[in-house]
Amino acid sequence: LKIFIPVAKKFRLNDNDCLRDEDFDEDDPNRNDPYRPKWEALSNESTELLLQKLEPRAVFNGHSHRGCKKRWSQPAGGFWEYTVNSFSWRNGNRPTFLMATISEDDVLVGTCHLPNESTVINLYCITAIITVIWILRSLLMARYPGMLRNLRSHPSSDKLIKSG
Repeated sequence: LKIFIPVAKKFRLNDNDCLRDEDFDEDDPNRNDPYRPKWEALSNESTELLLQKLEPRAVFNGHSHRGCKKRWSQPAGGFWEYTVNSFSWRNGNRPTFLMATISEDDVLVGTCHLPNESTVINLYCITAIITVIWILRSLLMARYPGMLRNLRSHPSSDKLIKSG
């Protein structure tokens, strides 16, 4: 059972090699920008050496920009490389993490999406507005205790007009 978890992703020119699917295909205008070997990804030589020596069944790594799922055909049998982006607003509105089930025979990976960051921020704003309204109402009720009672019972509502 060989699972490789490096800090940097394996060598690739850019994210064009990644499988384009709904889990990782965030609309990113910089997706095709080239990576700098030895800086944003391992060098090709380092990648080849690690793959020959370790012969992994799967590779999981993190990266600060985008998620990716890439199929490698070597070593024999091939394997999937999964890259998960960091939870940062600048990296997109859709934070994700991976759940993996690893057995002697198989590696099963599912992508789990957290709520969109814009949804979370909107909920914070709505909660803040409701909290401010509640605090102001509580302060007014403490300062003017009869105000709510006076608003509820108008003198005109005490008299019923009988028609007919």
